Amino acid sequence: MLVETTRFGSVEISGESVYHFSSGMYGFSSVQRWAVIQHKSTSPFYWLQAVVIADVALLVTEPDKFLPGYAEEVFQAIGVEGTGKTVLCVILFDRVRKMVKANLRGPILIEPEQKTGRQYLVELPAYGTESDLLALCRKRFAAPTEGKSHVSLESKG
Repeated sequence: MLVETTRFGSVEISGESVYHFSSGMYGFSSVQRWAVIQHKSTSPFYWLQAVVIADVALLVTEPDKFLPGYAEEVFQAIGVEGTGKTVLCVILFDRVRKMVKANLRGPILIEPEQKTGRQYLVELPAYGTESDLLALCRKRFAAPTEGKSHVSLESKG
């Protein structure tokens, strides 16, 4: 199907890339059809493009690529089995503070087999609606502190 967008011009979208959101999304409750468009082949980002509104596209990513285990936390919080489902989050760029922000309280659950999607509101204390994604990554992957190390330099012999 041909989708008109203000960001990308006319884009040919495969039916496999279109998802039905029966409740829409927060701020876009009347928009029920969204297409997932890969940003670049090597990029971890996608665009969630409204099929019927040319100027509505949200930058999204799979937060598990940056925060391993996040999707499992979401599945537990909303009480669903995660097999075959993908969790996305909306990404914002704060050019003033030079930050990459992620809405980790409003995850988007995609079910590729059913071609459906839904946005949830979750209470996960470690995350917010404008979480500093890079700071969370640094915190999650930071080296141990207080002189502790993952690597032992002691002789085993």
